[in-house]
Amino acid sequence: MKSEAPGSFPAAKPAKQARELLVDALARLQADDVAPPVSEAIEEIAAASSALYTVEKEAETAQASAGGVRIAIEHLGKGLAKLQAAPKPYEALIVATETLARTLALLYPVGRAQQRRRRQAVMVEGETAPETEPLAPGVPPAPEPLGRPRTKTPVFEGDEQRISVVPRTFVEADIGLMSDSHFYTGLSLDISTGGLFVATYQPKPPGTEVSLYLVLPLDGHVVQATGIVRWTRDHGTDAPPGMGIAFKNLSEADLAAITAFCDHRSPMYHDSAD
Repeated sequence: MKSEAPGSFPAAKPAKQARELLVDALARLQADDVAPPVSEAIEEIAAASSALYTVEKEAETAQASAGGVRIAIEHLGKGLAKLQAAPKPYEALIVATETLARTLALLYPVGRAQQRRRRQAVMVEGETAPETEPLAPGVPPAPEPLGRPRTKTPVFEGDEQRISVVPRTFVEADIGLMSDSHFYTGLSLDISTGGLFVATYQPKPPGTEVSLYLVLPLDGHVVQATGIVRWTRDHGTDAPPGMGIAFKNLSEADLAAITAFCDHRSPMYHDSAD
């Protein structure tokens, strides 16, 4: 595997941001005397921070970068479970739990994007592509990729419709989501500057505010946004379960990246009213 300058891989920037979030979580948890399982969670967070430091500062190969993200996600999943199992929640614990969920949501699509790039590289070389493995034990699964845009969407009426003046574009990108201090996963099947559809087995009720993170396939840009769930859909014959999310706010950089992505791809044309 070819060596490159440490920190030159796309995961380095998200790793830095994730590590900064974990510094705050550790500071809050270590401010008071703690007992298991919180002390065990602190050890997991510290191990995740160490792995992220490697991704940010030391990784010289794509394999090392991907491995560091995977290790961090595994430790964070264990740490989050231990914090959620604490018998008596208190303010520092609640804030730290939310921070870990947010960090997992940030890292999940980065790790999955690295897995996808690895599979594509193997296929280009003419070898059999490895099976996509779960990133870490305890990370909730997202629906399997369809490899194609939706051909039909049920009509949704009322004020909960997701509206955008920009045509939607097909994109199959893994998404990390966070709501109410819980981390869960999804798969984007379309996107526009107004919002996106997320295929997930854990849709939230309409009106729920969520934080979402995804990596755009075109340039590896990590989109971070807040959204509002507008509608949900149960599993159907030709339609995965999930929810339509309208962006509540987008940074200028994220808006520009989504616009560039949609301009680069052909818009979707199908029977849809959402």
